[in-house]
Amino acid sequence: MKTEVKSMNKKNTNRTHKKLTKGIGKLKKFMKTTYPPGLHMGFAALWFLSLEGLCILIEKKTNVWIFNLKVAGGIVTLFWVLFYLRVIDEIKDYAYDKIYNPDRPLIAGLVNCRDLTFFLLGTALLVMVINWYISWVLLLIVLIDMIYGLMLLGVEKISAPIKNSLFLNMLVTYPVNIALSIYIYFFFLTQYNIKATPKGILVILSFALAFLHYEFSRKTSWPHHAQKGKRLYSEIIGAYGSSFLSLACALAAMLVAVSLVRPYSLSGFSAISGWLTLLPVLPAILGVVIFLQVRPLPRLQKGEAVMIPYAEAFLVLFYITLIVHAFVVNNVLFSFT
Repeated sequence: MKTEVKSMNKKNTNRTHKKLTKGIGKLKKFMKTTYPPGLHMGFAALWFLSLEGLCILIEKKTNVWIFNLKVAGGIVTLFWVLFYLRVIDEIKDYAYDKIYNPDRPLIAGLVNCRDLTFFLLGTALLVMVINWYISWVLLLIVLIDMIYGLMLLGVEKISAPIKNSLFLNMLVTYPVNIALSIYIYFFFLTQYNIKATPKGILVILSFALAFLHYEFSRKTSWPHHAQKGKRLYSEIIGAYGSSFLSLACALAAMLVAVSLVRPYSLSGFSAISGWLTLLPVLPAILGVVIFLQVRPLPRLQKGEAVMIPYAEAFLVLFYITLIVHAFVVNNVLFSFT
Protein backbone atom coordinates (compact mmCIF):
# COMPACT_ATOMS: atom_id res chain seq x y z
CA MET A 1 0.00 0.00 0.00
CA LYS A 2 2.77 2.39 0.98
CA THR A 3 4.61 1.51 -2.22
CA GLU A 4 1.52 2.39 -4.30
CA VAL A 5 1.11 5.72 -2.49
CA LYS A 6 4.77 6.58 -3.08
CA SER A 7 4.40 5.64 -6.73
CA MET A 8 1.32 7.87 -7.12
CA ASN A 9 3.05 10.77 -5.38
CA LYS A 10 6.05 10.37 -7.65
CA LYS A 11 3.82 10.37 -10.73
CA ASN A 12 1.99 13.51 -9.51
CA THR A 13 5.31 15.20 -8.81
CA ASN A 14 6.63 14.31 -12.26
CA ARG A 15 3.40 15.54 -13.87
CA THR A 16 3.58 18.82 -11.97
CA HIS A 17 7.25 19.22 -12.90
CA LYS A 18 6.48 18.63 -16.58
CA LYS A 19 3.64 21.19 -16.53
CA LEU A 20 5.85 23.72 -14.78
CA THR A 21 8.70 23.15 -17.23
CA LYS A 22 6.30 23.48 -20.17
CA GLY A 23 4.83 26.68 -18.72
CA ILE A 24 8.28 28.22 -18.19
CA GLY A 25 9.19 27.26 -21.74
CA LYS A 26 6.11 29.05 -23.09
CA LEU A 27 6.88 32.08 -20.92
CA LYS A 28 10.41 32.24 -22.33
CA LYS A 29 9.13 32.00 -25.91
CA PHE A 30 6.52 34.68 -25.30
CA MET A 31 9.05 37.03 -23.72
CA LYS A 32 11.63 36.37 -26.43
CA THR A 33 9.08 37.26 -29.11
CA THR A 34 7.33 40.27 -27.61
CA TYR A 35 9.14 41.28 -24.42
CA PRO A 36 12.94 40.68 -24.53
CA PRO A 37 13.87 40.63 -20.81
CA GLY A 38 17.27 42.34 -21.09
CA LEU A 39 15.95 45.22 -23.18
CA HIS A 40 12.90 45.80 -21.01
CA MET A 41 14.77 45.47 -17.72
CA GLY A 42 17.14 48.14 -19.01
CA PHE A 43 14.19 50.32 -20.00
CA ALA A 44 12.57 49.85 -16.57
CA ALA A 45 15.84 50.78 -14.84
CA LEU A 46 16.31 53.92 -16.95
CA TRP A 47 12.72 55.06 -16.40
CA PHE A 48 12.85 54.42 -12.65
CA LEU A 49 16.28 55.93 -11.96
CA SER A 50 15.79 59.01 -14.18
CA LEU A 51 12.48 59.93 -12.54
CA GLU A 52 13.76 59.27 -9.04
CA GLY A 53 16.96 61.17 -9.85
CA LEU A 54 14.98 64.17 -11.07
CA CYS A 55 12.89 64.12 -7.88
CA ILE A 56 16.06 64.21 -5.76
CA LEU A 57 17.38 67.10 -7.87
CA ILE A 58 14.33 69.27 -7.26
CA GLU A 59 13.88 68.32 -3.60
CA LYS A 60 16.32 70.46 -1.64
CA LYS A 61 15.83 68.53 1.62
CA THR A 62 18.19 65.82 0.45
CA ASN A 63 21.24 65.61 -1.80
CA VAL A 64 21.93 61.91 -1.16
CA TRP A 65 20.80 59.36 -3.72
CA ILE A 66 20.31 56.01 -1.99
CA PHE A 67 20.67 52.74 -3.89
CA ASN A 68 19.37 49.80 -1.86
CA LEU A 69 17.31 46.63 -2.18
CA LYS A 70 14.10 48.67 -2.29
CA VAL A 71 15.35 50.48 -5.40
CA ALA A 72 16.02 47.09 -7.00
CA GLY A 73 12.51 46.01 -5.97
CA GLY A 74 11.02 49.13 -7.56
CA ILE A 75 12.84 48.50 -10.84
CA VAL A 76 11.76 44.86 -10.87
CA THR A 77 8.20 46.00 -10.17
CA LEU A 78 8.27 48.26 -13.22
CA PHE A 79 9.65 45.43 -15.35
CA TRP A 80 6.91 42.97 -14.36
CA VAL A 81 4.03 45.47 -14.48
CA LEU A 82 5.08 46.43 -18.01
CA PHE A 83 5.11 42.71 -18.84
CA TYR A 84 1.65 42.36 -17.26
CA LEU A 85 0.34 45.19 -19.44
CA ARG A 86 1.98 43.62 -22.50
CA VAL A 87 0.09 40.37 -21.82
CA ILE A 88 -3.16 42.33 -21.57
CA ASP A 89 -2.41 43.98 -24.92
CA GLU A 90 -1.83 40.53 -26.43
CA ILE A 91 -5.36 39.52 -25.43
CA LYS A 92 -7.00 42.88 -26.07
CA ASP A 93 -5.59 43.31 -29.58
CA TYR A 94 -6.31 39.76 -30.78
CA ALA A 95 -8.79 40.69 -33.54
CA TYR A 96 -6.58 43.53 -34.83
CA ASP A 97 -3.38 41.47 -34.66
CA LYS A 98 -4.96 38.66 -36.71
CA ILE A 99 -4.94 41.05 -39.66
CA TYR A 100 -1.98 43.35 -39.09
CA ASN A 101 0.37 41.43 -36.76
CA PRO A 102 -0.05 37.72 -37.56
CA ASP A 103 3.35 36.93 -36.03
CA ARG A 104 2.11 37.71 -32.48
CA PRO A 105 2.50 34.72 -30.12
CA LEU A 106 -1.23 34.33 -29.48
CA ILE A 107 -2.03 34.46 -33.19
CA ALA A 108 0.88 32.20 -34.14
CA GLY A 109 -0.12 29.60 -31.53
CA LEU A 110 3.00 29.88 -29.34
CA VAL A 111 0.70 30.53 -26.37
CA ASN A 112 -3.03 30.33 -25.69
CA CYS A 113 -5.40 32.34 -23.50
CA ARG A 114 -4.94 29.93 -20.61
CA ASP A 115 -1.17 30.48 -20.71
CA LEU A 116 -1.65 34.24 -20.73
CA THR A 117 -4.03 34.01 -17.77
CA PHE A 118 -1.37 32.16 -15.78
CA PHE A 119 1.19 34.80 -16.79
CA LEU A 120 -1.12 37.53 -15.47
CA LEU A 121 -1.80 35.73 -12.18
CA GLY A 122 1.85 34.87 -11.58
CA THR A 123 3.03 38.38 -12.40
CA ALA A 124 0.40 40.01 -10.18
CA LEU A 125 1.35 37.75 -7.26
CA LEU A 126 5.06 38.48 -7.66
CA VAL A 127 4.50 42.23 -7.86
CA MET A 128 2.29 42.18 -4.75
CA VAL A 129 4.89 40.25 -2.75
CA ILE A 130 7.67 42.67 -3.72
CA ASN A 131 5.66 45.76 -2.84
CA TRP A 132 4.35 44.27 0.38
CA TYR A 133 8.00 44.38 1.45
CA ILE A 134 8.60 47.95 0.19
CA SER A 135 5.47 49.89 1.21
CA TRP A 136 1.71 49.40 1.49
CA VAL A 137 1.23 52.71 -0.37
CA LEU A 138 3.18 51.40 -3.36
CA LEU A 139 1.33 48.09 -3.14
CA LEU A 140 -1.96 49.99 -3.40
CA ILE A 141 -0.79 52.07 -6.38
CA VAL A 142 0.47 49.08 -8.33
CA LEU A 143 -2.68 47.06 -7.52
CA ILE A 144 -4.91 49.86 -8.82
CA ASP A 145 -2.80 50.07 -11.98
CA MET A 146 -3.02 46.32 -12.65
CA ILE A 147 -6.75 46.19 -11.94
CA TYR A 148 -7.34 49.17 -14.25
CA GLY A 149 -5.29 47.47 -16.95
CA LEU A 150 -7.40 44.34 -16.57
CA MET A 151 -10.60 46.38 -16.81
CA LEU A 152 -9.48 47.67 -20.21
CA LEU A 153 -10.18 44.20 -21.64
CA GLY A 154 -13.87 44.65 -20.85
CA VAL A 155 -14.06 48.35 -21.69
CA GLU A 156 -13.06 47.83 -25.32
CA LYS A 157 -15.56 44.98 -25.70
CA ILE A 158 -18.53 47.04 -24.51
CA SER A 159 -17.52 50.40 -26.03
CA ALA A 160 -17.05 50.60 -29.79
CA PRO A 161 -15.96 54.29 -29.71
CA ILE A 162 -13.12 53.48 -27.27
CA LYS A 163 -12.09 50.47 -29.31
CA ASN A 164 -12.18 52.20 -32.71
CA SER A 165 -11.16 55.80 -31.92
CA LEU A 166 -7.37 55.95 -31.57
CA PHE A 167 -7.27 59.21 -29.60
CA LEU A 168 -10.12 58.19 -27.29
CA ASN A 169 -8.48 54.80 -26.80
CA MET A 170 -5.21 56.48 -25.85
CA LEU A 171 -7.05 58.76 -23.41
CA VAL A 172 -8.55 55.72 -21.68
CA THR A 173 -5.48 53.46 -21.76
CA TYR A 174 -2.65 55.94 -21.12
CA PRO A 175 -3.33 56.21 -17.34
CA VAL A 176 -1.71 52.77 -16.88
CA ASN A 177 1.54 54.35 -18.09
CA ILE A 178 1.16 57.51 -16.02
CA ALA A 179 0.43 55.39 -12.94
CA LEU A 180 3.91 53.87 -13.17
CA SER A 181 5.48 57.34 -13.01
CA ILE A 182 3.22 58.06 -10.01
CA TYR A 183 4.46 54.80 -8.49
CA ILE A 184 8.10 55.93 -8.84
CA TYR A 185 7.29 59.37 -7.40
CA PHE A 186 5.63 57.85 -4.34
CA PHE A 187 8.55 55.43 -4.03
CA PHE A 188 10.78 58.50 -3.76
CA LEU A 189 8.50 60.04 -1.12
CA THR A 190 8.49 56.90 1.04
CA GLN A 191 12.21 56.20 0.52
CA TYR A 192 13.20 59.67 1.76
CA ASN A 193 10.25 60.34 4.07
CA ILE A 194 9.29 63.51 2.17
CA LYS A 195 5.87 65.06 1.58
CA ALA A 196 4.51 65.55 -1.93
CA THR A 197 4.86 69.00 -3.55
CA PRO A 198 3.38 70.55 -6.73
CA LYS A 199 6.75 70.01 -8.44
CA GLY A 200 6.00 66.29 -8.36
CA ILE A 201 3.13 66.88 -10.79
CA LEU A 202 5.54 68.59 -13.19
CA VAL A 203 7.93 65.64 -12.99
CA ILE A 204 5.17 63.19 -13.86
CA LEU A 205 3.92 65.52 -16.63
CA SER A 206 7.40 65.71 -18.16
CA PHE A 207 7.72 61.92 -18.30
CA ALA A 208 4.19 61.50 -19.65
CA LEU A 209 4.93 63.95 -22.47
CA ALA A 210 8.25 62.22 -23.24
CA PHE A 211 6.52 58.88 -23.75
CA LEU A 212 3.73 60.49 -25.76
CA HIS A 213 6.41 61.60 -28.21
CA TYR A 214 7.25 57.94 -28.76
CA GLU A 215 3.57 56.95 -28.90
CA PHE A 216 2.74 59.46 -31.65
CA SER A 217 5.98 58.76 -33.55
CA ARG A 218 5.37 55.01 -33.81
CA LYS A 219 1.90 55.57 -35.29
CA THR A 220 2.73 58.27 -37.82
CA SER A 221 3.17 57.54 -41.52
CA TRP A 222 2.59 59.03 -44.94
CA PRO A 223 -0.66 57.67 -46.46
CA HIS A 224 1.11 55.89 -49.33
CA HIS A 225 3.57 54.25 -46.89
CA ALA A 226 0.97 52.96 -44.45
CA GLN A 227 -0.59 49.51 -44.49
CA LYS A 228 -4.25 49.85 -45.42
CA GLY A 229 -6.53 49.86 -42.39
CA LYS A 230 -3.72 50.17 -39.84
CA ARG A 231 -4.53 52.41 -36.88
CA LEU A 232 -2.42 55.55 -37.14
CA TYR A 233 -2.71 59.04 -35.69
CA SER A 234 -1.67 60.36 -39.08
CA GLU A 235 -4.83 58.82 -40.55
CA ILE A 236 -6.86 61.11 -38.28
CA ILE A 237 -4.96 64.41 -38.18
CA GLY A 238 -2.72 63.95 -41.21
CA ALA A 239 0.97 63.13 -41.47
CA TYR A 240 2.05 66.73 -40.88
CA GLY A 241 -0.25 67.10 -37.88
CA SER A 242 0.82 63.82 -36.31
CA SER A 243 4.56 64.37 -36.82
CA PHE A 244 4.46 67.90 -35.42
CA LEU A 245 2.28 66.79 -32.50
CA SER A 246 4.94 64.21 -31.74
CA LEU A 247 7.66 66.87 -31.85
CA ALA A 248 5.57 69.21 -29.68
CA CYS A 249 5.35 66.53 -26.98
CA ALA A 250 9.14 66.08 -27.03
CA LEU A 251 9.80 69.82 -26.82
CA ALA A 252 7.22 70.25 -24.04
CA ALA A 253 8.76 67.36 -22.07
CA MET A 254 12.19 68.95 -22.39
CA LEU A 255 10.90 72.39 -21.44
CA VAL A 256 9.32 71.07 -18.24
CA ALA A 257 12.38 68.96 -17.35
CA VAL A 258 14.86 71.80 -17.93
CA SER A 259 12.69 74.21 -15.92
CA LEU A 260 13.00 71.76 -13.02
CA VAL A 261 16.75 71.10 -13.47
CA ARG A 262 17.50 74.86 -13.89
CA PRO A 263 21.02 74.44 -15.39
CA TYR A 264 21.34 78.22 -15.79
CA SER A 265 21.52 78.52 -11.99
CA LEU A 266 24.36 75.99 -11.66
CA SER A 267 28.11 76.17 -12.19
CA GLY A 268 31.01 73.89 -13.04
CA PHE A 269 30.33 70.23 -13.89
CA SER A 270 26.79 70.55 -12.52
CA ALA A 271 26.01 73.23 -15.12
CA ILE A 272 27.54 71.13 -17.92
CA SER A 273 25.57 68.01 -17.00
CA GLY A 274 22.48 70.19 -16.52
CA TRP A 275 22.66 71.61 -20.04
CA LEU A 276 23.24 68.10 -21.41
CA THR A 277 19.61 67.35 -20.53
CA LEU A 278 18.74 69.33 -23.68
CA LEU A 279 20.52 66.73 -25.83
CA PRO A 280 17.39 64.59 -26.48
CA VAL A 281 15.92 67.42 -28.54
CA LEU A 282 18.31 66.54 -31.38
CA PRO A 283 16.94 63.07 -32.30
CA ALA A 284 13.38 64.35 -31.84
CA ILE A 285 13.93 67.12 -34.40
CA LEU A 286 15.98 64.86 -36.67
CA GLY A 287 13.17 62.29 -36.69
CA VAL A 288 10.69 64.82 -38.04
CA VAL A 289 13.20 66.14 -40.60
CA ILE A 290 13.88 62.61 -41.91
CA PHE A 291 10.16 61.88 -41.93
CA LEU A 292 9.52 64.90 -44.14
CA GLN A 293 12.35 63.87 -46.45
CA VAL A 294 11.05 60.34 -47.07
CA ARG A 295 7.66 61.49 -48.29
CA PRO A 296 8.54 61.00 -52.01
CA LEU A 297 9.75 57.43 -51.44
CA PRO A 298 7.54 54.55 -52.65
CA ARG A 299 6.04 52.04 -50.20
CA LEU A 300 8.69 49.41 -50.88
CA GLN A 301 11.47 51.64 -49.55
CA LYS A 302 10.04 51.53 -46.05
CA GLY A 303 9.01 55.08 -45.41
CA GLU A 304 6.53 53.69 -42.87
CA ALA A 305 7.36 54.24 -39.19
CA VAL A 306 10.59 56.05 -40.02
CA MET A 307 10.33 58.17 -36.86
CA ILE A 308 10.45 55.23 -34.43
CA PRO A 309 14.26 54.85 -34.02
CA TYR A 310 14.61 58.61 -33.47
CA ALA A 311 11.80 58.57 -30.90
CA GLU A 312 13.52 55.67 -29.13
CA ALA A 313 16.79 57.61 -29.13
CA PHE A 314 14.98 60.62 -27.67
CA LEU A 315 13.46 58.56 -24.87
CA VAL A 316 16.73 56.82 -23.97
CA LEU A 317 18.68 60.10 -24.00
CA PHE A 318 15.94 61.79 -21.97
CA TYR A 319 16.38 59.16 -19.26
CA ILE A 320 20.18 58.87 -19.41
CA THR A 321 20.95 62.61 -19.32
CA LEU A 322 18.74 63.04 -16.24
CA ILE A 323 20.47 60.10 -14.53
CA VAL A 324 23.94 61.49 -15.36
CA HIS A 325 23.01 64.93 -14.03
CA ALA A 326 21.61 63.42 -10.83
CA PHE A 327 24.86 61.48 -10.35
CA VAL A 328 26.96 64.62 -10.86
CA VAL A 329 24.95 66.85 -8.52
CA ASN A 330 24.14 64.42 -5.69
CA ASN A 331 26.07 62.19 -3.33
CA VAL A 332 25.45 58.51 -4.02
CA LEU A 333 25.02 56.01 -1.18
CA PHE A 334 24.93 52.27 -1.74
CA SER A 335 23.21 50.17 0.90
CA PHE A 336 22.24 46.49 1.19
CA THR A 337 19.26 47.10 3.48
